[in-house]
Amino acid sequence: MDLTRLFEVASQDKVSLMAREIYTLLLKSTNVSRSLDAALRILYDSGSSDAANSRTIALVSRSIYVELLDQNEDLAEEFRYSLTRLTGTVFVDLWHADTLPSYDKDARDEPEFQPPDAQLGCISSFISDLYAMGLMPKNWLSEFALFITEVFMHRDQLSHLEALLNRATSYMGEKLPLAVYLKVASNVRRRCHLILRHNEMTRQELALRHLLRALIRDCWSEHSLPRHSSIPYQHIVNDDYNCDMMMLDNIDDLEELYRLEGREHINATAVSDTDSVVSLSVSTDSESPEGLRLFVDLEGSETSLSDVDSEEATDKPRPVSASSGYMSPRSLSLGQRQMKPIDSLDQIPGDELIAP
Repeated sequence: MDLTRLFEVASQDKVSLMAREIYTLLLKSTNVSRSLDAALRILYDSGSSDAANSRTIALVSRSIYVELLDQNEDLAEEFRYSLTRLTGTVFVDLWHADTLPSYDKDARDEPEFQPPDAQLGCISSFISDLYAMGLMPKNWLSEFALFITEVFMHRDQLSHLEALLNRATSYMGEKLPLAVYLKVASNVRRRCHLILRHNEMTRQELALRHLLRALIRDCWSEHSLPRHSSIPYQHIVNDDYNCDMMMLDNIDDLEELYRLEGREHINATAVSDTDSVVSLSVSTDSESPEGLRLFVDLEGSETSLSDVDSEEATDKPRPVSASSGYMSPRSLSLGQRQMKPIDSLDQIPGDELIAP
């Protein structure tokens, strides 16, 4: 089986133009909290609604983050943390929900409503693409992968895990620890046997096992770079891909960004309300300060990263009480100050956008 990973994306010019438009509006905003909220909704909705758009929107997100770093590091880190936390929150929630969370309570009555499994495939792609852009910490992705191995209820759902692992280590995405891949394989086989009653491997499990073998070999390869995968990938420019069209469903949020644009460029030091971003719009019953449904507390689940002896798990996030709105490291409570800024794109190995 050929493991070459091909991703159709919009051209670099279109990606840069859309990124520049959004980060400029953020920096000029008269209310950066509301503008950031709107920008996050735009990127999350357009990136997680269609797997075909996922890589392009992740590239836009990456470009916004890099440009913001030059102007306002605090705002850049708030942007990165909030986007990955929002996406992760909905991802975990979807795996536990019988119906999709939605900004619109009547969405289930709409013709374009997607069943949970369809949305899981889209959001799994977006999460892995955010990681591939260097926007998500490695331990978060490891937790996501191990979490899926403990909750999947059908063999077809293994395709979401396969997509997450396969896409994540392309471009700038670092390889996960070898022990994580081994634990994923072990957990999947155990759950397929004990819960799904599959004594023999199904086609879906065999496909996942084939990918895991390649990822494990890549970890052992002497020719592989220390942090990045040697499994080939390619970004193929599709001239029909248009960032504006991908974000068309969020026209109201785009209009709000423009309404909040100040007449003069706000100096980076004057933007001081990024800590007050409290209105991320995910349907929730939570009373937490962020307005987000709390991450599911996975402390009692079968697998913990401490069980796989990850070499990267040296920075242990501070323990926080459940009432504070943050959970344990197992539920992805990683503070934004623990997420170190990423260096220039030129320092990351990998292909640039390649025209067919």
